[in-house]
Amino acid sequence: MVKGSSRNPSLSLLPQLSPHLPQQVSHGLNRPIRKCLRRLDSRYYIDAYTWDKSYNSRLQYAKLDVNMVQQLHQKKLNGITGQCNVPTMEEYVQVTTSFLGMGKVASFEWVSNDPNMVMALSLLCRLMNDIVSHKLEQEREHVPSSVECYMKQRGVSEEDTVKLFREEIRNAWKVINEERLRPTPDPMPLLDRIMNLARAMDVTCWKDGDGFTNSFILKDYVASLFKDPLP
Repeated sequence: MVKGSSRNPSLSLLPQLSPHLPQQVSHGLNRPIRKCLRRLDSRYYIDAYTWDKSYNSRLQYAKLDVNMVQQLHQKKLNGITGQCNVPTMEEYVQVTTSFLGMGKVASFEWVSNDPNMVMALSLLCRLMNDIVSHKLEQEREHVPSSVECYMKQRGVSEEDTVKLFREEIRNAWKVINEERLRPTPDPMPLLDRIMNLARAMDVTCWKDGDGFTNSFILKDYVASLFKDPLP
């Protein structure tokens, strides 16, 4: 039996697929499109389709796009490191404003009313981070995380708490996806920012462990985005 097939029955079908499909199906189950960071996933699928010669011309354009964007990232990083990560007050305010305000598309009234998408994102980020980091944080005598708080309040085990939190994370993803797909008068760039933060958390702080604390987990991702061009 394929490893992990007991948790996901779909995995048991992998040996029946043509030679190039099992890896792609396994990747898709582990990192669905709605949860992936598109730039990272594009690198995966460019490599995954190199065997199919009918995609050659499109792959060349895709590689060109990846390399051009990577060069832009490198220029920005060079500018940041050249400043020695201490900006002027004007630069600091500008960066903060662009991150929080997003110019004319910002809708602070919408955000301040705690819409479902924002509440789901907050819950998702909090629970993901606490599940993967709470043990180490308690060794460092940090304040109790949501895991410890729930265990004490409900009188349940860590295993049961984490199981419940994982279900809450799945439900939060459902809310985010539903709200993103629902017709709305709110600016799409604002909704995309929320969606992308959820994706970033799923990649950097969930499936592979706490990438914020253990930065080596993110090494290949960083190299793929900022360092290694496609041939």
